Amino acid sequence: MSVRTRLLLVAIAGLIALMSAASMAGAQEDTAASLRRVSVPDLGSFEYPLALYSVRAGMLPPAASETLLFPGAVSVEPNDSFVYQDDQGVVYRLTLAAFVDESVTADTDPASRLGQSPLLPYEASALDSLDVATVTIGGLPAARVNDLPAGVVNQAGVAAHIVAVAPGRVLELVVEPVMLFGAPNHNEPMAGDTDMNRSLYEDILASLEFNQ
Repeated sequence: MSVRTRLLLVAIAGLIALMSAASMAGAQEDTAASLRRVSVPDLGSFEYPLALYSVRAGMLPPAASETLLFPGAVSVEPNDSFVYQDDQGVVYRLTLAAFVDESVTADTDPASRLGQSPLLPYEASALDSLDVATVTIGGLPAARVNDLPAGVVNQAGVAAHIVAVAPGRVLELVVEPVMLFGAPNHNEPMAGDTDMNRSLYEDILASLEFNQ
């Protein structure tokens, strides 16, 4: 093979590599842009990236059914194809639920309901070293606490716990790291960069519109 032919083949290989990289970048942009808005009765609506997440029925203790509004807890679960990528960093799941609470009025402090519902119960002392922020989410006043440590409320810890209030109702959101299943993980929380995928759940939270 002549030197000229070899150089031509190298140039062609380089062009193919550049085209492939551009195609992958375009696919990632399409993934980020492909959003689906889902409406949940008695709760509201939100958007999520369809290629990365799926919406499923969430699990709650049986006692929660007494105050849980239809259709129950809703989980926004990352797809396996998203979770099991190389060097993915920590991936998060979201759980949302609305509860009847006749004691809640327009003057109720949302922070007083942190840790008080079946979705994520914990002692008030769990918040002693954490900052509780007053926020507005989905048009409702809410309290938010970030980075509840592992072992305090669950095995993996909680990235964000948000409680919003409306007269007669409590609306709750929990963001937590995904648990991995199957050898060699055996139901262990994900490890790695905890910040890499935070913007994804923040975008979902920002899209929330609660039913008033």
